[in-house]
Amino acid sequence: MFKKMIALSMVIPVLSFCGDSDSSETSGLASTTRSDYNCLYSIQQTVGSTTIDGSMCADYNVVDSTVSQFQTVCTDNTETKGVWSQGTCTVASGAQGCKLTGSFGEQTTWYTGSMYNESYWSTEGGTATKATCTGDTSEWVTKS
Repeated sequence: MFKKMIALSMVIPVLSFCGDSDSSETSGLASTTRSDYNCLYSIQQTVGSTTIDGSMCADYNVVDSTVSQFQTVCTDNTETKGVWSQGTCTVASGAQGCKLTGSFGEQTTWYTGSMYNESYWSTEGGTATKATCTGDTSEWVTKS
């Protein structure tokens, strides 16, 4: 199960998206109005008497015409079902995440579980998670 949690932490950034309401030019999409949504993935595993919290929250600031697609990704995920809601994630200062930008809008996946501490980010698992946040349209971010 722990390996599944690590694998999900690498897959969810690619699948999810969140954001703010505004209007902007978006080529190829019918609507250019964007709205804020989020998907909370509560991922916990108990090993002995220790509970490992690998939860994540994805913020989406997406073009309204794409909202249902992102909602489906959130709620119909075969590994873990997320909880979809309007608004942005509640994220503590210092949390780390991956921000993706595209014609659909923006998605930032925040790693909010207690396992995502400084120790985690300095291990192979943390390095592998950060490595999935690559490309011209993505950047690793820290919540201010």
